[in-house]
Amino acid sequence: MRSGRWGSVLLCLALFAGGCSGDAEPSATPTVVDGKAAEAKRKEQERAFAACMREHGVPLTDDPSQQKVGEIRADDTYLAAYQSCGSLQPAQTLNPQEAVENLEHRRKNAQCMRENGFPDWPDPDPMVDGDPPPPGVDLDKAKETLTMCSRKNS
Repeated sequence: MRSGRWGSVLLCLALFAGGCSGDAEPSATPTVVDGKAAEAKRKEQERAFAACMREHGVPLTDDPSQQKVGEIRADDTYLAAYQSCGSLQPAQTLNPQEAVENLEHRRKNAQCMRENGFPDWPDPDPMVDGDPPPPGVDLDKAKETLTMCSRKNS
């Protein structure tokens, strides 16, 4: 599970690299659910979101866990695609234990980032899965530091 969380954090960093703090509000908030029906619905939403993004020139895979970090660039094409497709992005589904572990891991990473050269790094928002970096940070250095923090906190 930790590698999946880490992948979403890096993907979030990559997506915010192009200034993704514009008008597009994240449509996905984590929810705690159980059951095969919810999983099937989430997979269907992931496929619809990925298909829409591909139609707009962003090469997303249908399964986000298979997306390679750094493969997607937060450029003008991405931002325009997200404006069109962001509402299709499914909510993150976590079982209760995963939700608690995920938030605790993200809090530890935020504290580590503040201790290692990013004093303005915010605490995670428990209602959003993915923590955008504060404006104006060196994203390459942030990725490097976040990698170190995540390894330390695993």
